[in-house]
Amino acid sequence: MKIRDIKNKELRELAKSRIDKDWNYNRFLRTNDLDDAFEWSNTKEQDDFWDKVNDGKITELPKEERKQEILSKEEVNKLISKELDKFKNKLIQKNEDYNNSLHKKNIFGQDPLEGLKARMSDKFNRIISKGFDDKTEDSMEDLFGYYIHYKIMTKK
Repeated sequence: MKIRDIKNKELRELAKSRIDKDWNYNRFLRTNDLDDAFEWSNTKEQDDFWDKVNDGKITELPKEERKQEILSKEEVNKLISKELDKFKNKLIQKNEDYNNSLHKKNIFGQDPLEGLKARMSDKFNRIISKGFDDKTEDSMEDLFGYYIHYKIMTKK
């Protein structure tokens, strides 16, 4: 199927956007073929997919086939700042909720820095055993928070 044959305008533009700077653009202009653009072999499954697109049953590309949007340095820097602001507020709220407990000896008399290392070790072990995914993202966030507390403790 040719890209020009896709009835859904957004999908047609998305298919065109699959061509990146490393691909032979002149060949694409000549063939304008979806199989080439998506590096798909011409299979029955792919033909069925594009038939469903044209029938309006599919309105977006499969997640794995969507091209990652390239952000400018300025856009990335703004997003970093936004994420850090959210994280900062969350970390401060947690410190309030836990009454600054990371910086105090625990009920067993353990030094705060040793307690922090134990918590970090637990988080690392969880990530190592479970892998990094949606279920362990909170552990990565906790590690980042513990790192901030570690920096504070070691500057005392």
